[in-house]
Amino acid sequence: MECSLKDMRWTEFLSLKGIRWHQVMGIIVLALAEVTVGLLAWFIRTYWVALPAITGFVISLCSLLPKPRGNATSARELMERTIKNRVVTATFLALLLIYLVLYCLVPAHIMPAVNEAKKRELKELAKRIVGNASSDADKARRICEWVHACLINIYREYRLDNYVVLLNRPPFVCLRMLGEDYPLWPLASRCGACMEYSLLYMQLFRSSYWLYSY
Repeated sequence: MECSLKDMRWTEFLSLKGIRWHQVMGIIVLALAEVTVGLLAWFIRTYWVALPAITGFVISLCSLLPKPRGNATSARELMERTIKNRVVTATFLALLLIYLVLYCLVPAHIMPAVNEAKKRELKELAKRIVGNASSDADKARRICEWVHACLINIYREYRLDNYVVLLNRPPFVCLRMLGEDYPLWPLASRCGACMEYSLLYMQLFRSSYWLYSY
């Protein structure tokens, strides 16, 4: 039986003749978006966030490719079945939503709001901590003991990156500071490392100093 390459169904699927210009442009845009996400994940060390981006890229890429003739199972058909799977779609959307909340909403809006709210309570908190301390050294010691007792040290804990840290005890997830702009954030997160400990200590000591200055 004679068989030529023209009669094989998969050649039409791989042929550029079956791809339209809008499909080519769509593939280029998706590729650029994927490269951008990859670079962001590399530079800010959020590797886990690249997973939903890669999943969405592969699904979108296969949906742009032309559909082959016949009943043969193709990559496009497999992806169409995957898209129809509610579990996969829900997982992808959940990961995307978690990323937007953790890396966009929290640093841009929640951290500043919490920091401002804690500022109004800082003097009263410092007063309760230092109590009737007899000297600056006594105040420093009491503040240091309180900070170490209040915050969970995340050193050697499992880190998704230097921002999201998983703990084996409450609060179970620690969101670290991304800079030094909101030093009172640890009062809400109740966790941290060297940066959070030192910045919170300085804020409390300054408040206690001005508390007893006349």
